[in-house]
Amino acid sequence: MQANDTVSKQIELEDLLERYRLAVTTGKVGVWDWNIETNEIYLSPNLKAILGYADHEIPNDINKWVTYVHPEDADYVMHEATEYMEGRSPKYEVYHRMCHKDGSIRWILVRGKVLKDASGKAYRMIGVDIDVTERTHADEELQKYKEHLENLVEERTAELKQTQNHLFQSVKLASLGEMATGIAHEVNNPLGIISMAAEMSRLEIKKENYDRLNTYLQQIIDQTKRASAIITHLKMFGRDVSQEKYRAYNINEVIENAFVFFKSDFKVKEIEYVQQLQKDLPSGFGNPFQIEQVFVNMLSNARDALQGSKQKTINVRSFPDNDMCVIEFEDTGRGISEKNLAKIFDPFFTSKDVGDGTGLGLSISYGIIEEHKGHIGVESQEGQGTKFSIKLPKVE
Repeated sequence: MQANDTVSKQIELEDLLERYRLAVTTGKVGVWDWNIETNEIYLSPNLKAILGYADHEIPNDINKWVTYVHPEDADYVMHEATEYMEGRSPKYEVYHRMCHKDGSIRWILVRGKVLKDASGKAYRMIGVDIDVTERTHADEELQKYKEHLENLVEERTAELKQTQNHLFQSVKLASLGEMATGIAHEVNNPLGIISMAAEMSRLEIKKENYDRLNTYLQQIIDQTKRASAIITHLKMFGRDVSQEKYRAYNINEVIENAFVFFKSDFKVKEIEYVQQLQKDLPSGFGNPFQIEQVFVNMLSNARDALQGSKQKTINVRSFPDNDMCVIEFEDTGRGISEKNLAKIFDPFFTSKDVGDGTGLGLSISYGIIEEHKGHIGVESQEGQGTKFSIKLPKVE
């Protein structure tokens, strides 16, 4: 019976050893056992094979073994071992390079466990070396691919941003085209006054009536400044401002600037324009020219929505709300149907007749407000008008 138990245990031991051999070979794992007191070390054949050597080609000598550590990593490896053995590090786990027989580099993950006597003195250290070269190269390739993808995303984002800027500029120019008649009226008003004042000045010169002449000359100066301001603002509005730096700006002033383009048009179309702007409204922070484009889009849409309406009124309000400034554009127009309300900010969606709109104004406005960390919302009922509410962060 005893002999059978011995045979059984022997077979079990051989099975365990076979599993061990398969595991260390398949996993590219080498085993070492270092006697710290005598400086003797056992290096398993599989450990030497990781570096391309046969068992007899590398002696079981720790001083010889450390020469295979990459010169740039040698001090680091010994420092980590010392820190661990003297109790300053909770574990010994080192990732470093070793030199292969064929001249290549192998990346090795070393894990060890120290054994101490009753007095706490280290007398033995056992551990494994795992060849992680393939995984390291795979990680490096993965990192390169990740960096490539990041660069690709940056390039595509820059291209998308450029396309967005071109689109934004195109919509601005389209807006100017739509507002051309109103702008022409707005410029013609001061030009008409200038022309009339110049003619009257000539008559007063003949009569030597210099007091009235001075009045007409002052009119010419004032109206020239007015026309110049309109043209200057028109040039500023039309130029590419995508690279403008964010800054503090007066929201009410931007609303007034947007209204300049519609003043004459609203008068011709008999649209009542009501402004309720809070005087002490906090400043906004961002690109005022882009915000003006949003306000222009709001006024343009409100104007178009009033076609065919009996009551033609546009109300514009501004007021603070906690850490935001709210700007509302409300019209008494035809309103938006429930099925279209959820789609109005989609690119190229428009409920206008063919040729009357690009379907980009609200989409671009939405993007600009989002970019400014704000929010734009809409309330509408068909036949009962529409209200757009824009919230913009105020300067702290």
